[in-house]
Amino acid sequence: WTGNKCEIPINSCVKNPCGSNALCRTLKMIDYEQDYVCICHQSESYGLNCQDGIFISFIFIISNS
Repeated sequence: WTGNKCEIPINSCVKNPCGSNALCRTLKMIDYEQDYVCICHQSESYGLNCQDGIFISFIFIISNS
């Protein structure tokens, strides 16, 4: 909180907690334990702060039969 009487909530998304490949949305602190939520790019990351990368591997099976 900031302001002369601590009446203005600080926007946690300013700190970029979600990284560059995600969207950050501010929540009302009274409703949630955490005051922001990260919307991850589904094909690149996941986790509370989109901190975990997604590893995609492919297996090719070649058969002559």
